[in-house]
Amino acid sequence: MEQDRAIFQQFMLPAGGVDLDGLLAHLASPEARELALARFELFLMAARDGTFRAQLLRHRERFIALAMESMAQQGREPTKEAATELITTSEGHLFHSIVYGPDA
Repeated sequence: MEQDRAIFQQFMLPAGGVDLDGLLAHLASPEARELALARFELFLMAARDGTFRAQLLRHRERFIALAMESMAQQGREPTKEAATELITTSEGHLFHSIVYGPDA
């Protein structure tokens, strides 16, 4: 999770928020494949372990807050629902690229 924060820092915009397109492109890149696989395995672990799931949910709340900040910076209404949908859609794209490759 510390590694996620470091990656997020690389894609922080000067005015606040996150370059989500750049972040997703990085996370789906061949160079980040091992990290993406590890992230997928953490999701599976959280599905089996309620204590770990609670920890992962706290981590996810930080991602949602960053997504909301980025949405506000882009002039979009920063609702938690929209940010959550953005994160879950991004995760779906990320996991799709893990299984089928980034160009599928």
